[in-house]
Order: sequence, then structure tokens, then C-alpha cells
Amino acid sequence: MNACTDNKVFEIVKSFHFWATRQLIAADGTTKEMYGAGWKGRVRCKGPSGLLENDMLVPFGEINTVIAKLHEKDLNTVLNTTQPTVEYVAAWILDQVPFAVEVELAISGDHLVVVSHQQ
Repeated sequence: MNACTDNKVFEIVKSFHFWATRQLIAADGTTKEMYGAGWKGRVRCKGPSGLLENDMLVPFGEINTVIAKLHEKDLNTVLNTTQPTVEYVAAWILDQVPFAVEVELAISGDHLVVVSHQQ
């Protein structure tokens, strides 16, 4: 720690994008075709200066590593789920990124989900 970062709360926002395939189960119980889509989002992390390591709350590279687990992958397999909805994927990212307090995630630009930890 140093005088510049002591007694402060830090918030970082990192934008990301990835391409992935998924297969969903429709409301009527039928399995939809596997398809690929572009995903775009932001993760917001927040924490006090006491959590900083090397004057960083969360290195951007650590967030990139989480997103890389999804890029060009089959989300059903990677996330071990039969229903990798936008909500599910956003919640998974929230749980994987240290100090994450909110994730915004959109698929193909027209379905935005915002997820955060319950207060």
C-alpha cells in the first residue's frame, strides 16, 4: 500500500466479447438447434484499498482468462449445463471474476442481462 491508494474504494469496469455456441431447450421441452453467436459484456469489480495486490484490484488479464474459457467454445459443455441462457452465463462470469459486483451481458446485441450479487 501507499499513501496514494490508502483508504480508498476502487471500482474497475472491463468490457469483453467472445464468440460461442450453445443449444437450448425450448419452453415446450424440445431441443433447439446448436448455434453460434457473438456475446458482448462488461464486468464491474469493486473493493477497498486493503484488497489491492500490487496496487491493482483485479488485473485485467485475470478477467481475460475467465472470458477465454468461453471464447469459441460450446457453452453447454464448458458450463456443464443444458440451458446456457444469457442469465446463466452472466451469473457464471460474476462468480468467476474476483471482486465482481455486476455483469452486463448481451448476445448478438439484442438481449441484455444485468446480474449482481443480492444485497
